[in-house]
Amino acid sequence: MITCAIFLFEDPETEKEAAELWWIDDGKTVVRVVGEAASEEDDASFDLGGRLPIAEMGAELLITEPTRRQQKRLNFAESLLTRVAETGGFPERYTLNAEPGGIWLQVQPTDGPALKSHTDKAGRTWYLHSAPRTLGAAITTDLVGVTMKSGDGETRATPGVVFKEPTDPEYATKSARHAYRTILEQCKQGHIVEDGNAEASGVAYQQARADYEDDLNTVRGDLEGMVREVLEVAIAWADAMMATPTRYLERYRIGVTMRVRSGPVTPGEQQQNNENVKAGTLSAETAMALNGVEDVDAELAKLASSPEAVVSLRAKQIGGVVELAAEGVPLDLAAEIVGVLDPELLAKFKAAEAAKSAGRRQEEAQDDEAEAAAALLAGTAAGTGEGA
Repeated sequence: MITCAIFLFEDPETEKEAAELWWIDDGKTVVRVVGEAASEEDDASFDLGGRLPIAEMGAELLITEPTRRQQKRLNFAESLLTRVAETGGFPERYTLNAEPGGIWLQVQPTDGPALKSHTDKAGRTWYLHSAPRTLGAAITTDLVGVTMKSGDGETRATPGVVFKEPTDPEYATKSARHAYRTILEQCKQGHIVEDGNAEASGVAYQQARADYEDDLNTVRGDLEGMVREVLEVAIAWADAMMATPTRYLERYRIGVTMRVRSGPVTPGEQQQNNENVKAGTLSAETAMALNGVEDVDAELAKLASSPEAVVSLRAKQIGGVVELAAEGVPLDLAAEIVGVLDPELLAKFKAAEAAKSAGRRQEEAQDDEAEAAAALLAGTAAGTGEGA
């Protein structure tokens, strides 16, 4: 079986179509151009280490045929919303028992028969031409009732106007929400679906989010492989164009690792991660990664350089040095154990310890002098008593 790749393109100068055919022959990458824009040159081969310049990822389709049908349904529901807005802003109306409005002219209409006609006393015939009613704010339209004939003569009917109430768009919005939700669930993104105005429960959200992450993890390996192949062939191209190839890909292997993220972490999940750090069941680095920190090392460096962190660290280091020194550990060794590597800070600490030791020695000497004086006084008092 021969692995090949096909790239279709159009020549920008001649606007002719052509195709590049790539395949592997005896460890070499061979290319042939066919089509209207193809030249008469022979096949060209390159030493790319048996790699093709086009990579392909094989995975299940995200947009399936049922998803496309749901998208068409969503588009139809959205078009209904536009129609409802039009009919709501321009409602229908009906006139009852009213003569049609128009203009009386002596000329017959050319676009159809006249609405009415009559002959005046002078023998002239008038024709009623239809005209649209004037609409808008502050417009008054007078309606004339139709003429009704009976045995008693002619009478005018009472005219009226009936308006059709706008259609409630809720049916269209519900259909659109249902179609949109179905699309998300079919694409394993049910964790971002909301039921009305209430968000999904914490357990349901976690389960839907885990389903989404599992779906992403199923294609992560294929996507990593495709990106790795693209990077490798780019390096191979650069290596092939060098006067002295480095054979970089023969000594090293490119690694591509993608991290799956299913969206922002909820405040509840962040709080639980922080509580696990306090309980000692989770490291701070892992908690920061789970909480969505992109560069954990950089964030830890910022925290360590803050004034509060520096003061807290120094206090702990000094306390450690004091405890070790009290147990007889030399001061330099105690400072090295707790991590005090700043020579200036260590010198200041030694000076402070020396002053403290001198103070203690002075207090001890004063105590010795006081005890000697007390003993002398006690001996003198005892001798005086014996002499008496």
